[in-house]
Amino acid sequence: MTVAVAGAAFYWLVKIQGSMQGGTESYEGRLSERMSGRVGMAAVYYDRTNKLLRMYLQNQGNTDIPLTDSVTPPTTTWILLDSEQRTVCSGDWSGQSEAGGYNAKCTGTSCDEELIIGAMREVVLDLDYQNSGLCDISDDTTYPEESMFYFVADFGGKATAGGQFLK
Repeated sequence: MTVAVAGAAFYWLVKIQGSMQGGTESYEGRLSERMSGRVGMAAVYYDRTNKLLRMYLQNQGNTDIPLTDSVTPPTTTWILLDSEQRTVCSGDWSGQSEAGGYNAKCTGTSCDEELIIGAMREVVLDLDYQNSGLCDISDDTTYPEESMFYFVADFGGKATAGGQFLK
């Protein structure tokens, strides 16, 4: 009887140890991936005439970063804030608004590719996609000339980047 109890206890301990080790390895893998992803905003420029936000992104990490204009996760999401840190608009790069209608949309071929290690790429957001007005900051009454804006982007949980620009 003692031998059977000792055998069962040994089996139980080995099973728990294996389960804990697997969980730790999985966590380490996710943590390493997040730590190795780094995107820098080399420049952010607002094209007032065309209502476009032009960003120059550089992959400064050691893993490729997904850029996607898909509504299916993982997505590239962003937030545009005014000088008082109030949200002007936010969403993914697809152009579809959560409330229906349209939001800002990433335009061009660079919207749905990977940003490979060391690469720099221009990404353009149309802030008045389909003339929605949801993200349009061109109105001088609401946002006078030289207004400061802040921009934050999350690239599918692999990296984040941010910047600021003057209108």
